[in-house]
Amino acid sequence: MTRTMIATALLLTGCFELPWQTERSQGTETDRDDYAPTDTSDTWLDAPEPFSDCSREQGHDYTIDLGAGTVIEDDKLLVAVSYGGGCEEHQFQICWPEDTFDDSTLPVQTRLDIWHGGARDYCEALVTEVVEFDLVLLREAYERTFDEEHGTILLRLDEQLVEYDF
Repeated sequence: MTRTMIATALLLTGCFELPWQTERSQGTETDRDDYAPTDTSDTWLDAPEPFSDCSREQGHDYTIDLGAGTVIEDDKLLVAVSYGGGCEEHQFQICWPEDTFDDSTLPVQTRLDIWHGGARDYCEALVTEVVEFDLVLLREAYERTFDEEHGTILLRLDEQLVEYDF
């Protein structure tokens, strides 16, 4: 009884692979492709450079956990993200699609985006983790643009506004 409950729980959370999933991940053909997901594009997405002109739409799906809060500590942006998976490695990168500051408001603002990629993960567990992004390149761009060592940037990240003081 207990083994059955554990096996059922592992299957439901997506942390246990069925034999056809293992064969598929090893690149062998099976006669069970009817059960395989139909979206097999982008099996691996390489991470873009930090603060490049990348965007959320170029990566895999995720959500920002607004309840956990987004904070900045020592030039590091800490963001709680959730995504489906649990069996493959996932990567996250910070993007600066507009590559500019909006100085029509004080403090100046800029929009950031998060790119999510890696291997296509067919497991179904809901994974939540805190990802960390170094903001030094953004601070240095501010210093070059405004010729000031210290400042404040209001970061627009999805539905959040996060104040970055340095």
